[in-house]
Amino acid sequence: MKRIIPLLLCLSIVLSGCYGIDIDEQSFVIAVGIDKGKSYRIRTTFVFSNPIESGGEEKTSTAAKSTDIVTIEAPSVFSAVRKLNYIKSKKINLTHTKLIVFSRELAKDGIGEFVDGFVSSHDFRPNTYVCISTNSADKFLRSAKPVQESFLEKYYDHIIKKAASDKVNESYLYYLHFNFSEKSSGSLVPLVGTNKNELPKETDLKTIESDDFALNEKAGKILRKAENKAEFSGTAIFKDDKMVSTLGSFYTDIARFIGNEFYPASYTFRIPSTGDFVTVKINQHSPPDISAKLKNNNAHIKIKIPIDLEYVDPLVVDTPKKSKEFTDYITSVLNKKAKILIKKSQEEYQSDIFSLGDYLKRYFIDYKKWEKFNWKEKYKTAKIDVSFKIKYADYEEVNH
Repeated sequence: MKRIIPLLLCLSIVLSGCYGIDIDEQSFVIAVGIDKGKSYRIRTTFVFSNPIESGGEEKTSTAAKSTDIVTIEAPSVFSAVRKLNYIKSKKINLTHTKLIVFSRELAKDGIGEFVDGFVSSHDFRPNTYVCISTNSADKFLRSAKPVQESFLEKYYDHIIKKAASDKVNESYLYYLHFNFSEKSSGSLVPLVGTNKNELPKETDLKTIESDDFALNEKAGKILRKAENKAEFSGTAIFKDDKMVSTLGSFYTDIARFIGNEFYPASYTFRIPSTGDFVTVKINQHSPPDISAKLKNNNAHIKIKIPIDLEYVDPLVVDTPKKSKEFTDYITSVLNKKAKILIKKSQEEYQSDIFSLGDYLKRYFIDYKKWEKFNWKEKYKTAKIDVSFKIKYADYEEVNH
């Protein structure tokens, strides 16, 4: 149900344009950040695109120079838009907004009223992407200074496409609107953050011995140094419209496995028995096999996840015996991580972030009976089994 986009929302994309107004008479907002305010309830940051110079030629300057950023305190976002008219000479156009960022503090209090207001206003497109910032939204938006893109909106376009999916990270406005209103499934919303942009100055042996299983990094915490301090990594967990916790990059990938939304990626793992590091490429070529049964009003869900494993660096896994041992190790770790995440979702988060309830709806003849079943409460005690099945290719198969 939540994946059905109402006709009115689709029409709003078409009808939200500003007809009769020349493009050079408008100020286009490409990103909005919302923080808690000091004098007013909220502080809103608007990122404007300046893609056109006189004569209609595109600018060749960097993304940072092709934008203008304004922060305003007001009781609402739309009140802040009204105040923008005291600053901007051109008409404010919100229909090209790519990204809406909420601060972590605001997300904990709840963002449902904002999402509902944006969806019903028609000023924002339903497919505007939503993220949660680990620090202030204003700081994150000001830290985004991509070097390879001439315009910041292109940067947002490209990075959003990598973070977005249909089943995990349902962070478009219309998805969140239905998830919040349905109140039977949780939501996973991408984390963004501003990095301190510093590499460790001293050797940390524990870090050096860690691998991609152990370093479960979140936005703002990646060990790196670059011109652009903005990062997209990990997810925020929502119960109804409130953020209750966060996941790092690896646990987010576990959720993507369950949702059949994992994209090919390479990981480096450390074999405990030898201490060797092995790099593998993981693919998910087929969807998980998910079955759900309902007996005596109790749910039992089984999740079997097939993945393909390719050795990118197989020098220390050079025999069938070592391949089996390594594959068994990877399987055991993935199973353990998935079970931990599911247990936390039931007991700590109390939120069906995997939309597993969708597999039970066939037992109910109408939506009222489904609501009466109260999956939100039943999810906490549902029996959920998860297991990975790995198909691997040895060195010869991968390289010949």
